Amino acid sequence: MEQDFIRWNAYENNDPSHPDDWYWALAILSVAFALTAIILGNMIFAVLIIVSAFSIALHSKKAPDIYEFELNTKGVRINDKMYPYQTLEAFWVEEEFNPQIILRSTKKLMPYIFIPLGDEDINLVRNYLVQVLDEEPMRESLLHKIAEFLGF
Repeated sequence: MEQDFIRWNAYENNDPSHPDDWYWALAILSVAFALTAIILGNMIFAVLIIVSAFSIALHSKKAPDIYEFELNTKGVRINDKMYPYQTLEAFWVEEEFNPQIILRSTKKLMPYIFIPLGDEDINLVRNYLVQVLDEEPMRESLLHKIAEFLGF
């Protein structure tokens, strides 16, 4: 390897700030679903919907944390957590909307690891990882895209 490591900082997720319309849509949808639950006689579900919407709104106001990412000869490090290459099967560099690395892990509870690239050079990262992992096309799941949209 030409370099021993590549290190960069990036936000843990996309900018979670939402326009006022997003909050209005959340409120209207949650009230509509809660009213439907009340009409169907399910008060507990209606309360759960309202509490969930309130929690989502509160969480979406939280500023994202800045993480330190590093690719080195032993593995991938995210802050203080190390993912050795032996526990990773493949990678893909997603270049569309928000550039990120998608890593497929051998772990059953966390099969994919998503790493935002921020301003890091995509080709530099790809050339580094291709030396230690297989490159396979992967996509974010719909659930991950929804969670990202909601600011999680």
